[in-house]
Amino acid sequence: MIGYGAKTYLKARPNAFSVMRLGARPQDEIGRWLHTPKSYEPLLQSECVKNWADTLQSNKTRDDYLRSLERICKVTGLDPDRLLTLGKDEAREKVMVVVRGYLREGKTVAARAIQTVAKSYFEFHDKPIKFKRQERVKKIAKKIQVEIIPTREQIHAMIAAVKGRSQRALRDRVIIQCLYRSGVRVNCLLNWKVGLVKDQLYPEVKAPVHLKITNAMDTKLSGYGLPYYYTFLDREAAEGLKGYLDSRIVREGSLRDDDYIFKLVKVTGKNPRTNKTRILELVKRAAARGRMDPKGVWTHCLRKSFRKVLNASSIDEDTKEAVMGHTLPGSRGSYFDSHDVDEAARKYATLRFNPEPAGVSVDEVRKRSLIDFARLQGLSEEKLLQIEKIASMTVSADELARQIRDLVALRERPWIDQPSPGGAQERPKGRKRKRKAGAKGRTAHNGGMPFFETRIISDEGELTRLVSEGWEPLKELKDGRIILRRPNDE
Repeated sequence: MIGYGAKTYLKARPNAFSVMRLGARPQDEIGRWLHTPKSYEPLLQSECVKNWADTLQSNKTRDDYLRSLERICKVTGLDPDRLLTLGKDEAREKVMVVVRGYLREGKTVAARAIQTVAKSYFEFHDKPIKFKRQERVKKIAKKIQVEIIPTREQIHAMIAAVKGRSQRALRDRVIIQCLYRSGVRVNCLLNWKVGLVKDQLYPEVKAPVHLKITNAMDTKLSGYGLPYYYTFLDREAAEGLKGYLDSRIVREGSLRDDDYIFKLVKVTGKNPRTNKTRILELVKRAAARGRMDPKGVWTHCLRKSFRKVLNASSIDEDTKEAVMGHTLPGSRGSYFDSHDVDEAARKYATLRFNPEPAGVSVDEVRKRSLIDFARLQGLSEEKLLQIEKIASMTVSADELARQIRDLVALRERPWIDQPSPGGAQERPKGRKRKRKAGAKGRTAHNGGMPFFETRIISDEGELTRLVSEGWEPLKELKDGRIILRRPNDE
């Protein structure tokens, strides 16, 4: 009798009968596969193997290395302790027996892994072995021949290809978004927990969302000598992630901070999170539906797509490397301020992840980015509403950018809000302030305060023209009219 889990497996892989032994693994009462001891676990009874395995930080690396060591012991007929008693040349020859067996089968990756594991095991016990030049298995990058790094349009097509309103479909769309817009590795994504983003998504989304990636999430950082790095999620990805977490809250109740974000959708699933094989399958499936060859697309390609977006921007090279989680070469790392996360967030906010939507100009897309940029400047709600109002008019993105620069500079130009130290007495004699010919409104002066021309208008077209001439919206009256002002230096 085939259990539920096996039927699902066979439905996804119809030819699995040839490689699957029914009843080889125990199942529980509802047909789920139960965990059984690993085949290499007897090796861990040796102190030599146990001490060596404890130095391997990544669970996947530990599993792969132990399986390779098990293969060496099985083919040579020697236990791990006996291997260490061999001489250097004899040990090298024993390992090469295993390597040649894999090469005869055309398995160059497995052969190279055997050499890597053997060198690691013997070097740990102060008995290094060195392979001859002609014995070393060269790395052949077969993937590069078929690799496809999706463009913005292709990523958009992949996300749109995930149809449906189920929680699974919602989760799959969010996974692709997060991989693409944060640039993290898939193993890191699987280690995301609710506490990482909870305070930045609730009650309102604070974009861009700051993601502190540590060694506990991405074990590759230890190899780079990095304790952590920061990357981000833009508003669109953050809103999608919040919607997915909301659906989980409705289904499961409140979530704890230590809950994994991307977990199995099945209620009967025992694992606290999904695995990278499932994510690889959904990425390839979405690529196929997005009219790409699935053989050339895998999860790491989305990280490379993120890098393409970085390269297309005007962000400096040091920030690009830092957001990717790479170490800066030479002295550049000493002079890069990795603690100024807000500066990196402001630069990230200028990235363009979306393709140009049909019917929406590049100018409108850039306006949305500028508004998100303004929110990172710590402006008051009143000024942010002012920026939203200006953006909703017919002003260009360049004009909106100038207005934002002026509003940000208000905090750096005290002469606008405070009188000059000398007051009016410091004004050069003989210089008269004349009223501008034909100007409407009045010029105000109060002690050392600067002079302003003010104007009250009701026409939006006139407002757009005046804003482009340097007028600044000051206040909106109850009847809809707007008061504008402009410094008068004459």
